[in-house]
Amino acid sequence: LLSMPISKSKIFSIIPSNLFTVYRLVKASYFNQVEVLATWAEFFQDGYRYSRFMMKSDSREYFTRDSDKVNYQVMKDSHRVEKGLSFSEPRSKFGLEVKARIVKFLPYVTDSTVVSSANSAREALNAWENESLIMSTVSLEVQKRYSGLSNPEDFFLTRHSTRDFDGAKIEIDVLVRALELASTAPSVCNRQAWRVDFFFGEDVSRLREFQNGNLGFGDIPALAVISADLNAFSGRGERNQAYVDGGIYSMTLVASLHSLGVSTCMLNLSVENKKAKLLRREMNLADNFEVIMMMAIGYERIGARKAKSLRYPLSRYVHGLGM
Repeated sequence: LLSMPISKSKIFSIIPSNLFTVYRLVKASYFNQVEVLATWAEFFQDGYRYSRFMMKSDSREYFTRDSDKVNYQVMKDSHRVEKGLSFSEPRSKFGLEVKARIVKFLPYVTDSTVVSSANSAREALNAWENESLIMSTVSLEVQKRYSGLSNPEDFFLTRHSTRDFDGAKIEIDVLVRALELASTAPSVCNRQAWRVDFFFGEDVSRLREFQNGNLGFGDIPALAVISADLNAFSGRGERNQAYVDGGIYSMTLVASLHSLGVSTCMLNLSVENKKAKLLRREMNLADNFEVIMMMAIGYERIGARKAKSLRYPLSRYVHGLGM
């Protein structure tokens, strides 16, 4: 009798309905708690990685061998000088502590762009302190206001995510031009912590397996992976800045590619730490880089379809304009 199979429906008919309801609630609660605990574990891993690489806030005590942090700190301080001298009425004798850090760390800077920026900032501070002069090397006077696009709708309303490319090769000089345009993207204190890795051919097939939203794409002529260097950010207040700066840069790159007639599709990389670590290893990317997203790049196939992607009315998310 005990060996006779019992169907689920028979079991459900035997168990009181209220007891079965309790069972389902307990089961749902259990799986919810597991997910909550797993999420907290991800938070702890995020925090540990960030604390390993973050800068000390405006510290003058860096080990000079940590060239990445020194470069970012000096670029940050140089931009403070540029910003301070761009106000209509710069403060008198501002930037003394900033200047002291620049002087201390400049011999250990390894990036030529940072060296140039720091030298200009130091000279400009001296000119301001001694002669109240604002040097054009750090603060340019605007001679003409940009009048804007004659028809911005032609640009913005023609951009959409492309999931069907024609397979044509993307010329390297086109990508370089787009990158030069995208380099104007704003970043916190001009630190420009982004990095872009490009992949083609078989490497695209290998790396796209780490992203779940591209299964129906077919051929992707070029794949970009955008990341941000955690060495560039300081203190707990900037713990999410890698995603902010990386996201701003990614959107600027999409816009620059669109301006050149190149189509794109942003591919999110909201993945667990374990998967992100495997991706970095596959890319030979150092652990201090936070991977932000992938981007499929190519020329859209004529006749391809695009998602309608209805947009919410402005009244749903705009406040303060009486909408």
